[in-house]
Amino acid sequence: MAKEITIKSFNSSGVYIKNINDATFDSFTKAINGGLSELTIRLARAIDNFNSAGDVTIGNKIEVWIYDEDTGMAGVKIYTGFVEQQNPIIDGNDRYVEIVCYSMVAKIKNDILKDSAQTKLYTKATDGLTVTFADIAAAEISDIVKSIIDKFNAVNTAFNLFYNTNGVSTVQTTGNNMMFQFEAMTYFEAIEKCREVAPQNWHWIINASDEIEFKPISGAADHTFVLNKDIKSLRASKTADGIKNILLLWCNKADGGTPAGPLYKQYKDDASISLYGRRVEKTIDHSIYDETTMDNIGNSFVNENKEPKIRLEIEIIDNNENDKGYNIENIDPGDTCRIVGLDVDGITFGENMIIKEVDYRLTSVKLVIETENNFDMQKFILNLSKDLLVTQSENMPESYT
Repeated sequence: MAKEITIKSFNSSGVYIKNINDATFDSFTKAINGGLSELTIRLARAIDNFNSAGDVTIGNKIEVWIYDEDTGMAGVKIYTGFVEQQNPIIDGNDRYVEIVCYSMVAKIKNDILKDSAQTKLYTKATDGLTVTFADIAAAEISDIVKSIIDKFNAVNTAFNLFYNTNGVSTVQTTGNNMMFQFEAMTYFEAIEKCREVAPQNWHWIINASDEIEFKPISGAADHTFVLNKDIKSLRASKTADGIKNILLLWCNKADGGTPAGPLYKQYKDDASISLYGRRVEKTIDHSIYDETTMDNIGNSFVNENKEPKIRLEIEIIDNNENDKGYNIENIDPGDTCRIVGLDVDGITFGENMIIKEVDYRLTSVKLVIETENNFDMQKFILNLSKDLLVTQSENMPESYT
């Protein structure tokens, strides 16, 4: 089954208009702690009458669906966005129109968290957020995230975010509380602040179905990629540029807090300091209201940044109508993976590496992956070279002349 794309258009009220059958696109990106990037689709239409059906009107909702051997007739939705730009273009003899779509991530960046007219909100146990300062209390982070989404939906009735699928919440319980004041923050900034207080390696993403997933990384690899079968190309790097092994966090808690008075604390990792020297980050956050919240932020920050970042960039080919490759529509940022070599020992490199970014194209995806510091990059590259040599010599004659 050849891979097919269908682009569906809905008006600003969510009413289906039509399928857009004369559109193409190159790529878009999905990133951890965010979601879908902008998407540019190209229409083979006359520039003086390109929207006669109203299918690409500014504000329309656009969905991109894929149908192939893996999805069958059900298909899978890979992108949801809203028409933000119409760009008629004349380039020599070429006449076409570019339509630029922005995803829900742009929506939560363009609006301020509020309840009615109040933009200063406080954490409250069970309820998540309150407008009453006297009710401020430490709250489970998942309750706060849900409350943020509820308040977004209350003022954005034409397009909602979701966190409940078939009765199961996509916002998981973190085990961490925070006592905090959200003041004139965007919805994006508020969710990011919740992530900072969550445990190490928690993340969030808004997927193609406009569901927000707030969760830890998987305990075991979600995907297994095989060298010389799934992987077309690979680049590895290790850098100490981003190491931060000390955080100095200052909070004066101007409106009160627990304990009373200002707090100025250091969080550090001595083992990292002994290896790489002092690498200090300074943060001022006067919206924190208790020491536990400070400790959650400080410890999570140091744990995530105390080691060199090891980064892999790999390109995975699609398996549709191909005896090699992988179901690329099934790969999302925040998923974890491992890479298996084709050597006789079956060596696996990186048992549970996190996928930070997915650059999607119809025939392949480019992944940005980060892994733990004990990943042996030199051994990985040596084994990769050996596997490539084995592949290249599979049809070698038994003797030379």
